[in-house]
Amino acid sequence: MLFFGTMGHVLSKIWTNLVIVVLIAGAYLLGMGLVREGTTNRKFAAMPVTPLSELGRFAGTGKMVRVRAKALGEPALGAPGDRALALQAVRVQHDETSWNGEETETETITDYERILPEQMWVGDGDTRVRVKTKGVAYTYLHPSAEEEVQTKGRMPAAVASVVAREFTGIPLDRKGATIEVWSAARGEDVTIFGIVVRENGRLVLQASPQIALFLVSPLPVREIEKRVGVDSIVG
Repeated sequence: MLFFGTMGHVLSKIWTNLVIVVLIAGAYLLGMGLVREGTTNRKFAAMPVTPLSELGRFAGTGKMVRVRAKALGEPALGAPGDRALALQAVRVQHDETSWNGEETETETITDYERILPEQMWVGDGDTRVRVKTKGVAYTYLHPSAEEEVQTKGRMPAAVASVVAREFTGIPLDRKGATIEVWSAARGEDVTIFGIVVRENGRLVLQASPQIALFLVSPLPVREIEKRVGVDSIVG
């Protein structure tokens, strides 16, 4: 009996030590992952600006570039008051609650999410480059409106005053749903993070399939750098 009692005590200590080692190793790996992610984000935030005229040397390399250019608004979006927009995003969301047997859970459901135009042009002096906007982190645009649907079928006034006419099919059938709009005006200087490809012999800026950082942002450069340095948007 003494033998089995001693063996049980030894095995218990071994298992306890193993658990401690696994927990320490897991914490270390998680910490290293967070450090690497933060370092990667800061690396992108500190990237130098590449003139549009020099983008050709990055075509097809998959390397991230940073560009500063003017949003030409071609094609332009038609906003109320005949204000010309270069880029706009609209998102509609609502919350759903459910009971999991122990507590109430709330889940945010996205009913509508769209960014237009699907392609836009930017310019830098005499150089013009096309940008595919699919995948753009639209929260880096100017926040233009955020309003709840108060009456089914009726667009909130704050949204109606800024949303472009090209956005169709925005769902208004759920009272309490939140509609958010972000925009960039024609003629604004924008900072772009993306990769360069060639299509039919022409350069195109677009999202990377490997790196989840794709911006076309009119925000102040310092604000962009600060947010890119801390946001978890790099894959």
